[in-house]
Amino acid sequence: MAKIGSIASVATLLAAVSIATAAPSTPAPSGARSAQDVVDFLQKHGYEVILDKMGTLPLDQCGVAAVRPGRAISSIDATGGDREELLNGSSAYVLARC
Repeated sequence: MAKIGSIASVATLLAAVSIATAAPSTPAPSGARSAQDVVDFLQKHGYEVILDKMGTLPLDQCGVAAVRPGRAISSIDATGGDREELLNGSSAYVLARC
């Protein structure tokens, strides 16, 4: 059951990242979304974000070079004699360049 949760988690992450990093369909003055927008989006959807930033500008002035899924965050429920792994969340790595 945890394996299905992990697959769904990765699929959700990839969908979230494609939405978060996609350029708007109509021209906007700000251009592509900032790394801060992507981090905020992922955190809003329950991901623990691990950020790797290259450069000295503030995160809202950085672009996203890569996003990749991280490990699932899980715990073991051993109550009642049965052991069950519970998926508590997921992590994502974001590489920002500024």
